[in-house]
Amino acid sequence: ARPNLWWRAIPTEHLRLHPSFEALPEAHTVTVSGPGDLCQFRQESMEWDLLHAGRLTTSRMGPALGIYEPTGARVLGVPRSLSGHHKALDAFSLVS
Repeated sequence: ARPNLWWRAIPTEHLRLHPSFEALPEAHTVTVSGPGDLCQFRQESMEWDLLHAGRLTTSRMGPALGIYEPTGARVLGVPRSLSGHHKALDAFSLVS
């Protein structure tokens, strides 16, 4: 059996319906006057991808620090399914 990666995943459309959800503007409506405006881009936008290309972001910090390497993962109690040297290699390939 193949694992269902979307099991229990909350669709973006459902998140947008929550009363506490504050939507970011559509990418084509964002006016960039300076660095402070860059946070207005949604994660699903091409602009967000371009802003993160080749950068060491928080999502890549764990693998870059070795947290998911076998020894570090074991010490920190990271599940084996989330650990492996490939995480560091993937992070490196995204920033190089």
